[in-house]
Amino acid sequence: MTTFEDSPRPAKRRKTASPTPDDEVPLGDSLEALSRTLSTVASTTLDTFKTSLLGPISRQHLTLDHAFTNDEYQKVHSLLSQTVLAGEGNSMLVIGSRGSGKSSLVESVISDLSTGHRDDFHVVRLNGFIHTDDKLALREIWRQLGREMEVEDETSGRSNYADTLTSLLALLSHTPENTDPDTVEPQPEVTAKAVIFILSEFDLFASHPRQTLLYNLFDIAQSRNAPIAVLGLTTKVAVVESLEKRVKSRFGQRFVHLSLPGRSFSTFTSMCKIALQPPKTAISASLQLSASVHAELNAISVAWRRYLDHLFTIPMLLTYLRTFHSTTASLLAFLNSALVPLSLLSPTCIPTPEAFTTHSLAPSDSKCESPHPQPTPTTHPNRIRSKDHASRPHPTPPLKP
Repeated sequence: MTTFEDSPRPAKRRKTASPTPDDEVPLGDSLEALSRTLSTVASTTLDTFKTSLLGPISRQHLTLDHAFTNDEYQKVHSLLSQTVLAGEGNSMLVIGSRGSGKSSLVESVISDLSTGHRDDFHVVRLNGFIHTDDKLALREIWRQLGREMEVEDETSGRSNYADTLTSLLALLSHTPENTDPDTVEPQPEVTAKAVIFILSEFDLFASHPRQTLLYNLFDIAQSRNAPIAVLGLTTKVAVVESLEKRVKSRFGQRFVHLSLPGRSFSTFTSMCKIALQPPKTAISASLQLSASVHAELNAISVAWRRYLDHLFTIPMLLTYLRTFHSTTASLLAFLNSALVPLSLLSPTCIPTPEAFTTHSLAPSDSKCESPHPQPTPTTHPNRIRSKDHASRPHPTPPLKP
């Protein structure tokens, strides 16, 4: 007969620590390689590298890889190339929802054109939220062109809207004067530098009275008096219907429609990883520095890209990215959480998945994470007395004689 004491006892299970998300995909090799690379370079070189990372993110003008919108990229690139290289006047509307990458697409095209033709064109950026009327917009155009083209601000003493417009048209439609009095034949017109106008919130410019600014810009582009390209960025699909007849007739009727990126989680993850990489133009701009500094920047860039390849395979970071993809699919929301970790980059402080969650600049939900919790009703004796007082029957006032 088998007793309880003779029965075999079950083997004790050994307690093992639950694997953390970082233990599943170790970062040892890439982390140590990046730390060694950062420790061997000078502090000024590291600051230059961090500037190349934080510059596009802080200005919110990202130059993402155009492989996600290859067809749209080719259309915008072809239009701007004709303006910069051939001197043609063009106009186009880039339509897409918030966060679809309209500004990133245009900035990518301008960045590629700047590599070989930086001295051949100027860029003027206007925003409908800032420049609320045509007069402010014209003053800003003159300021940006005057700063880049190094001309005197002739409108400093003028308050007439027509004078400002006339000066702007003369600046864009530049024709050389005949300085030789003996020459009878007029000199051929010399094409000025190309000017690319980027009108963010184009629908707000269309709401201006009489649409004078849009009319003159489209008229200059159509009449080929000066090589300019007008790119309007808007979220309104039917924005053309709000244009006046004279403005609509001078518009080039070219459209580019962008869908919201990041519909699939893999695409959204790839965009986040590309946004954390230094732009190629920033590394190429370092050619003005010494050869040793340029070599150090390239070494940091290679080590940083290898580290990002391992970093974006950690389940903790992928779970954090999935929260953005499931709620808003906003790339800028993730980049806001990356500002502090990237600014603290050093040989001893390299961004980890925990750094993105603990140093996020996103505001907390006031309903879920209130910094000042509301006290419970038991901490307010006045409320309790008021409730007890409300439960008691109130005596009826005596009748007046």
